[in-house]
Order: sequence, then structure tokens, then C-alpha cells
Amino acid sequence: MSSYNDIRKIKYTKNPTDPVSLHEYIIFEDAHAKEKYVVFKFSNNVNQHLFSLKFEVLQYNKDNELLEKSVVLHSEFVAEANELFVPDAKLKVNFECQSLEVSLEEAEFDRVVWSNGEFSDNSYRFATYAETVAKPKPVSKEEDANKKQSVKKAKNTVKNGFNMRNLFRANKAVFPAVFNVFLCVILIALVVLSIFYLNRKTGAFTLDSFIVKESSLGEVTVLSYNGESEEAKIPSKLGEYYVTKIADGAFVGSTVKTVVLATEKPLTVETGAFKNCKKLISVTSNSKATVTVMESAFYNCTALATFNVPTARLSAKCFDGSNAIDTLRFHSVLFTDGKLLDLFNGLDSLHLKGLYMTIQPDTVEFFKNVYVG
Repeated sequence: MSSYNDIRKIKYTKNPTDPVSLHEYIIFEDAHAKEKYVVFKFSNNVNQHLFSLKFEVLQYNKDNELLEKSVVLHSEFVAEANELFVPDAKLKVNFECQSLEVSLEEAEFDRVVWSNGEFSDNSYRFATYAETVAKPKPVSKEEDANKKQSVKKAKNTVKNGFNMRNLFRANKAVFPAVFNVFLCVILIALVVLSIFYLNRKTGAFTLDSFIVKESSLGEVTVLSYNGESEEAKIPSKLGEYYVTKIADGAFVGSTVKTVVLATEKPLTVETGAFKNCKKLISVTSNSKATVTVMESAFYNCTALATFNVPTARLSAKCFDGSNAIDTLRFHSVLFTDGKLLDLFNGLDSLHLKGLYMTIQPDTVEFFKNVYVG
């Protein structure tokens, strides 16, 4: 797939009491290829591991008209009890899809299965043993013959039901314990490699508190922040990858209060990356790497007071609607023949406590109607 020109993260509040509920989903749109994909983030609300999931997806267009209806089965994975998880796959949807409605149909846990709104036991019951070891009572020859036939059937049923377990026990008797340890190590290694392969193939995957995608060899783009902390630190590396871009919509509507940019390689903050972060107060960095801030990157961050990024190159309108800034430190601007107020779309004047620029413009007209002190 080619690059995405529109990425939207949408919170989902329907059916939060289901055993497995949808927490949020991200829509990735590729206008050039006319393709659209969705990444889901679910919540396992049961105090047991989750192994498989079947859910119905309804796709709606911008007029809230139903486009498509499908059933999705996600299996062969393990989700921790009472935790959020992101399936290692994208769901391709109709290109006209603007919103989704998701409803749970089935979910299989350690000891229970949820289906059609009810739980059923998923563990073994010993009813057969209770029946076969019960104290016998005097019976007629005919009843005795019938009972023996029933016991014979019951024994056959138990034997067949545990056929795999019996084979495993036989193997343990034949092979030494070290073989079983060796076999477990191989299986774990295969699982780890499979997860890594799936992550690389699907494009979007989770590292620490972020959903990312590999943008080039050894580099990733941050698509979404999933952390609970009010301080979001963009590190130099996530796993084995360098962070080089914060995508459009990565933090849209987030409740983070502070953002720290700690990247070692040049970083691009794309248009709309921090759109409508109403609680964001400060953005800081002590990195020597260039930080390029695109137009409307910090759109409508109404509480943003401090932007202290000495290596930042700022685009026009990058602080559109973020008029509470009183301390501004950056390197230079990416436009010419303009004014500092062009960073703030539609402002007539600006009063700052502190203004620091590494590269000063040639004319005082650049600072017209900007007051410092």
C-alpha cells in the first residue's frame, strides 16, 4: 500500500459492558489508491485470557447510510485479562466508509465462551466419573446388562475426548524431560517470529505506548498514542526503529498535558498531528535534531502556553487557534515575506513573555504587533 493521506482516530463508546468491547478504531485512507483500512483497539473486560473473537461490522457513509455488513473472525492469538489489545491485522473497508458500528457475537476465553449474550462453561466437567464410580445398587440381569453397555459407551467417550492428552502423556514417558524443554523453546521462538512477521506485514503495529508503521528501513511514523500518562515522550527509538514522523491525527483530541520531543534524527510533525489537544500546555525538546512543524500541526490547542523547541522550523499557521502561547523558542520559519503573526492564523497582535529565535529575520516588520516582556 502507498502512503495514507488521511488518518483518523475515533473513540467508540457503544456497548462498553460487553465481555470484549471496542475501545477505539483508526481509519487509514489512501486517496490515490482509493483504498481504506481500519485498525481496531479492543478491551478484554473479563478476568481471563481471550483466544478468539467474532464480531459484526456495519459500515456507514457520510450520510449515515449503511454501505456494507460483514462478520469478522479473529483467532489464534492471546489477549491478556482486563487489558487493551490491537489485533495484528487491518480490515479493508469500503472507500466511502466514514464510520463503523461493531457488535460482539462470540468470544472464547480460558474457561468460558460468550455467545448470543450468554456465558457457557468452557472447562471439563467430571459428570461421567461421578456416574461410573457411584455405589451400585442391586439390579436385575436385564438392567445390569443395559448398565454395562452404558458404562462401555461412557468409557469410549472419555477416551476419545482426551485422545490428544493421552498421546502427550505417552510421549512424556518415552522422551526424556530435556526433550520437552527443548521443544517448548522451539515453539516459543516460532510464536515470537510469527508475531514479528505479522506486525511487519500488516503495516501498523504497537511499540510501547504507540501504534506505529514502518515508513522506511529502520524508521517509523507514530500513528497513535495509547499511553495513560499526561506526559507523552516521543523517544529517539521505539524498539529497533528510529522515530522520524508524527502523523496527521496521531494525538488528535488527546488529553496529554505535556509533550517532550527526544528524537535523535530529524522529525516531522505533520498537519493535524496535535489537532484539538485542549489540555496540552507545553511542548519541549532538548534534542539537536531538526523538528519540522507543518501547517496546523497544533491546530486549536487552546491551552498551549509554552513551545520550547530550539531546533524547530515552523510553517505558517502551525499554531492556528492556539492563541494562549506566551513563551516561544524555535530555530526559524519556513516562509518568507511574512510576519511572526502568520504562525497564528487571524491574530492581530500577540503578547509574549519570552521569544527566542536562532535565526533572526532581516526586517523589524517581521515582529510587527508582537510584544515581548
